[in-house]
Amino acid sequence: RVDLTSPREIRAGSRGSIDAQITASDSVSEGTYTVGVTVSDSIGNSESFEIRVEIIKAPVLSAADQTIDLGDVLVGESVEGSFTLREEGGDESVEGVNVDYTRRSGDGSLSLSPPSRISAGGSDDGSVSIQVDDDAEQYEQLECMATFRPSDPNGVSTNLRFDARVIYPAYYGAVGASDRIISFDEPQTERESFSETVRVAVENGGDLPMDIQNVDASVRGNGVRANIVSAPDTISAQST
Repeated sequence: RVDLTSPREIRAGSRGSIDAQITASDSVSEGTYTVGVTVSDSIGNSESFEIRVEIIKAPVLSAADQTIDLGDVLVGESVEGSFTLREEGGDESVEGVNVDYTRRSGDGSLSLSPPSRISAGGSDDGSVSIQVDDDAEQYEQLECMATFRPSDPNGVSTNLRFDARVIYPAYYGAVGASDRIISFDEPQTERESFSETVRVAVENGGDLPMDIQNVDASVRGNGVRANIVSAPDTISAQST
């Protein structure tokens, strides 16, 4: 359908414009169409011209989720996930998807495998993998922006963001105990030895529980001995 808007009058020696709004229905086929327009004035003069319109039905990519959060990943290791791409145009299938990395941050690498074909109006899953470098910092945020483009040059692209956070395994943070003084302040006939209980604080600076396998105590010198009274089986992440 063509809707025309024209001026009521064009003054002598001047110009006017005609606006043509061309509407194509969803059922129209691809191709080139010619629209004929004839302009007639009040004294019987007329002028005709043509407007050529090309109809292109290109595949339209979209994503079910624009941000894919892969969660926590251990330093030096990798994490895998998936994402979903859709063809929203409903007319043309996506025959091949190209990927452009538009932004990357963090000490790691990202690998993407988009679906090779998406039927018109359908969807399919792709896979993603993030490998964290061995020297990445704890709680470092890894972020990558990627543009997915249909192989069809007229296709419409979509952008996705992939996130992950670097965590560390259990490791010793601060370990220490306050000094103690053992005072021999009782008659020797009443007590053979003197003892004090010392609490040693062991910090787990990592993000996974620390399993305690064994705790030993040793003393340099004679006449003093030490033994472990109690020890936890595990130390929770980020705790003492």
